[in-house]
Amino acid sequence: MVDPDDHHLFVSLGCATENLVQAARAHGLDGGVTANVRGDLTGEGLIRVGTTRAPAFRSPLFEAMPSRQSTRTEYSGRPLALSGLDLLACASAGAGVHLQLCTAAADIERILSAVMQANGMQIQDDAFRRELLQWIRFNRADALRLGDGLYSGASGNPSVPAWIGRLALDVLLTPGCDGDKYAVQIRSSAGIAVFSSELNDPAHWVAVGRSFQRFAL
Repeated sequence: MVDPDDHHLFVSLGCATENLVQAARAHGLDGGVTANVRGDLTGEGLIRVGTTRAPAFRSPLFEAMPSRQSTRTEYSGRPLALSGLDLLACASAGAGVHLQLCTAAADIERILSAVMQANGMQIQDDAFRRELLQWIRFNRADALRLGDGLYSGASGNPSVPAWIGRLALDVLLTPGCDGDKYAVQIRSSAGIAVFSSELNDPAHWVAVGRSFQRFAL
């Protein structure tokens, strides 16, 4: 329900591809990429990372891989210097991908309004709620045993038995509560990065994922 056209799936594959590229270069392999992907997951689409010999180069992005993480919590609100914004823009540059960095308060508020409206619509979708409850792993033991899903600890939530977690989430998952959480996170951010692609197809979604991963690293 949350990803009916596999858009986010291909973006995630793009993130993984960029990690492979950086690791290949660090180990003396050409990290060139060719993507021939289809949106139906038939197995006919491929993302290939080159493995021809080349001088080894451990890029700063490769060195950052062990410590890179996503944080879903309140931020410091400290603004980024122009030099930092330029570094992020350069790192994420890629063919067919556009990055818009929004740091002005008015722009951030407009984006927040759209996020809260869309999130409210999603939360009121019963199918989405059922899928979310099935996908979250409310404690470390379940996350390790099942090997999938989203571990609740990654969102800063305490580890609890699954039945308690499902009950609490079902009660607390409302447009108001969730919207308030997003408002705190977005308003405390230094800015918002919006990635877009020239074409709306799997190959470009992969390119967006690669661009985002360089940005994040």
